[in-house]
Amino acid sequence: MSSASAAGPSSSETVTRRRFLAALGVGATSATAGCGRFSGTDSSGEGDTIEIIPVNETDRPVTVAIRIEAADGSVLFSRVYELDAGHADESAGIDTRPATIHAFTPDGRSNSWEYDPDTDLQCEGKDVGLWIRETSIDPWYNC
Repeated sequence: MSSASAAGPSSSETVTRRRFLAALGVGATSATAGCGRFSGTDSSGEGDTIEIIPVNETDRPVTVAIRIEAADGSVLFSRVYELDAGHADESAGIDTRPATIHAFTPDGRSNSWEYDPDTDLQCEGKDVGLWIRETSIDPWYNC
């Protein structure tokens, strides 16, 4: 830890913590409300759902908040994940094509990008994957 970090949080770290806590609140509210959209009652086909797949590529547990927005800015998905070292979570998905993906951790790693799976994958909705690494969060796509 650098001496600047030990002296106290910078304003950018404070903003990141606020964003993290806001996402945590939204995720907790969705979980408490039952989040019926993700209940698994409609299992008509994996190809219809865009899965959200965070993967912890580190050697320690991580917390990551993921927020996905539609083109109009409305929130399609918001969840905070607790992932053990080397583990992934494939338990959630969305049925609407996203526009923007935001992901961040309490320690300051963050990334935002437009949903643009420019790949040769032949499927309806390309799943959104996130590699959570020691110093970054990087996107990937899959069917």
